[in-house]
Amino acid sequence: MSSNPWIQHVKQYVKSEKEKGNNISYACAITEASKTYKKKEKPKKEEKPKLTKKQAIERSNARDKQRALDEKIKKIVAENNKEAQKEIMKRVPKKNVKAGAKLTKEIKDKYFEKSRREINALTNA
Repeated sequence: MSSNPWIQHVKQYVKSEKEKGNNISYACAITEASKTYKKKEKPKKEEKPKLTKKQAIERSNARDKQRALDEKIKKIVAENNKEAQKEIMKRVPKKNVKAGAKLTKEIKDKYFEKSRREINALTNA
């Protein structure tokens, strides 16, 4: 059986008409069945309580604060990455790839830790 309530109604209408002795096609039944069809109401969506002006301002301020914090974090990471890149360019030998890779990793780890400490200080403040 179809899950569409309208189709179910039309089929039921045709069946009841045939039981009454009226030979009716589905095409003809559509217009006649529309007179007896009652559409089921959809359940109403639960309305969220509206924010008070104070709550809206608090939420907006919290978002602004988070955005500012995100920007500071991005800036810290970008600056430390830039410093790490400068140090890598100065200290890493061009010819010895193996030693250079190890030194590059050490430098990146050092600046990663620096970024992590700065971000922790910023978020715990």
